[in-house]
Amino acid sequence: MGYLSLYRKWRPKTFDDLAGQKTVVKTLKNAIEHNRISHAYLFCGPRGTGKTSAAKAFAKALNCEKGPTVNPCNQCFSCEQINSGRSVDVIEIDAASNRRIDEIRDLREKVKFSPSEGDYKVYIIDEVHMLTKEAFNALLKTLEEPPKNVVFILATTEPHKILPTIISRCQRFDFGLLSIQDLSKRMKYICEQEKISVSDGALTMIARSAEGGMRDAISILDQAIAFGGDRVNIEDVNTILGKVDQQILKEIVMVMASHDTKRGLELVNKIIDQGKDIHQFVKDLILHFRDLMLVKECGVQNNIIDLPEEFKLEQMEQAQNFKTSDLLKILEMLSDADQQLRFASQPRLILELTLIKLLSPEVDTSMTNLINRLAKVEEMLESRPSIQERIIVSPKPEVAPVQKIQEKVASQSKINKNVEVKETTKEVLEVAQPAKEESIKEQGVKSISITKDELENYWKVTLDFLNKKSETRKLRAFLLKGKPYAIVGNTIYIVFPQSSTFHKAHAEEEIDKLELVLKKVIGQTVHARCIFEGEEGKIPKRVEEREAGAIPSASEIQDRSEENKPIKLTREQIENDPIVQKTLKYFGGKIIGIEDVDNEH
Repeated sequence: MGYLSLYRKWRPKTFDDLAGQKTVVKTLKNAIEHNRISHAYLFCGPRGTGKTSAAKAFAKALNCEKGPTVNPCNQCFSCEQINSGRSVDVIEIDAASNRRIDEIRDLREKVKFSPSEGDYKVYIIDEVHMLTKEAFNALLKTLEEPPKNVVFILATTEPHKILPTIISRCQRFDFGLLSIQDLSKRMKYICEQEKISVSDGALTMIARSAEGGMRDAISILDQAIAFGGDRVNIEDVNTILGKVDQQILKEIVMVMASHDTKRGLELVNKIIDQGKDIHQFVKDLILHFRDLMLVKECGVQNNIIDLPEEFKLEQMEQAQNFKTSDLLKILEMLSDADQQLRFASQPRLILELTLIKLLSPEVDTSMTNLINRLAKVEEMLESRPSIQERIIVSPKPEVAPVQKIQEKVASQSKINKNVEVKETTKEVLEVAQPAKEESIKEQGVKSISITKDELENYWKVTLDFLNKKSETRKLRAFLLKGKPYAIVGNTIYIVFPQSSTFHKAHAEEEIDKLELVLKKVIGQTVHARCIFEGEEGKIPKRVEEREAGAIPSASEIQDRSEENKPIKLTREQIENDPIVQKTLKYFGGKIIGIEDVDNEH
């Protein structure tokens, strides 16, 4: 005899072999035990969930020499005949190829004959929804009042296509999709019997790909064994399924976190060069980011994600790079791309456009994205209470809520790269509130005098401190491209190479976190400023130069604020301020003019 595929070889032979269908199994067993056997059953459910297997197990339970019994022996003549498909009392009909009224008329004639080998004659009509309307009508009377000891079992994947008059004459059983645990447990049992070594990660990957169908899962397992031999690992499963390697998914996650568009497009090109299916890649991304969202919300110790513990720990670490709102946005855009790819003639273009929108928010002019960007600006301003030290301090600022900015931008009929941000920037700057904590004078800000070696030691301790917390590790990664140059007064200057524009910009976005750590390390309030190599000449040589107007000191800001004299900074200082830079980036604009804040505001 030739090779028999695993799903045929290991088809469930008893009710106990059926995986996942506890309600169905319990009801059928009780019906047999209490002699409440109906004349017609309707088994509904997705493919590969055990409908036909349950029908054969039920037929054996009725016709076994020890029966009717809930535990057929699978050894008597009747059970062996049913297992081999040669029983004259168990008739399987494929409604897809025997759908006409003539076949049903023939069935009506033969159903009158008594069982030959067992106690019951069982008709299993598979894919019954394929019967024509005339065939259904011809079956109605026989189905309602069949001869004694005749049982009909109708199986279908699309019950909504069956006539209501047919459904009303049957006991309906709905077979649900199998869980990943049920699929994995059954496949593990099969592998043990076949003397095959398969890793838990590989079984989980197969189970997730099967999407709840046992037959699909066992077929994939059979293919994996053919590819990997008697030892199957997760790499073998990824290869046969055309899935992207987990390492590439991790890289995609880091690219999303750092908004590195260039690297993201390079990864897409790499995936396509490997011959991976773009639609499958997007599905893998959706599943991966769904796991990140659930891990972030529910923690590692949850039963929602069916993955090994070490996988969950890795995903928890990745999830720390995102807020829940960011993950929701990513999932929404990937889901939209998944829908578009079903009918796309240029799938690569769809993927690249989606990736660019995710990695470069400033190019997406949708209203949803605009609101998200404004929310980030609002959050940024709220997290920087000391902004008045860097831009303009007004003694009695009138608070302009960010909602006003949203209304102003939303009223524009079109947003483009030439948007004028003069008024918007002015309102954003006015949002800043004076710190509600102790005043700058009470903080006792002093000039810091340390050597070059001491500065390097402080810097090393600072980076180590940033590495201890997940929320500051990304900032540490950006700062590794720079190095401390000097401390003038209470400001530390960090120099970045000209080629590290990306790292400098992202370090400036989180400069407040760095200043908090520096304060803990040095024991005094410290401001941080990022510059490029070649700009060292702009750094003041002495604290006196700050007092001369190069960089206003904290005490000067406080004194002038009390005298109702707003501080005016140079155009260069305003343009280089991180808040201004980030605002320009989000709105895709440029500074066309700078106006003083009116004292009367």
